Order: sequence, then structure tokens, then C-alpha cells
Amino acid sequence: MTQPAANPKAFPTGSTGEFWDNVVKGSAPIQLMKKGLGEALWREKLALGLAGRDTAYAEEAADFGCLAGRGN
Repeated sequence: MTQPAANPKAFPTGSTGEFWDNVVKGSAPIQLMKKGLGEALWREKLALGLAGRDTAYAEEAADFGCLAGRGN
């Protein structure tokens, strides 16, 4: 059986912000939550959720590079 070629950028993105924007656009449950919260509350929750993204997974990002927009 032939193995598929490795793709180091299966979901290419330039940054964590760009990745998150794509996740939000492509996820119906997130879109429903965003719509239900309204723009002001969504922005508040978004800021809280993303506040620690660069430090919370620093070790994992070092292992996987592109997960936090590093190594691209």
C-alpha cells in the first residue's frame, strides 16, 4: 500500500489570527454563537479567548511550528 506524500502545510496560514478567522468563517456553530452574542459581546469574548494564544501553547507551537504561525 502506498503512503500519501507528507504535506507540512495541510492547512496553510500565515498567522494564528488568519487561522482563527478561517475557523470562524467555516464553522456553523461558531457563526451561530457569534450571531447570538451580537458584535460588541462577540468582540469582548474574542479578545478574552485569544488573549493568551501566544503563550498558552508555546511548547506545542515549538513542536509543531505552524500551529501558532511560527515556522512558516
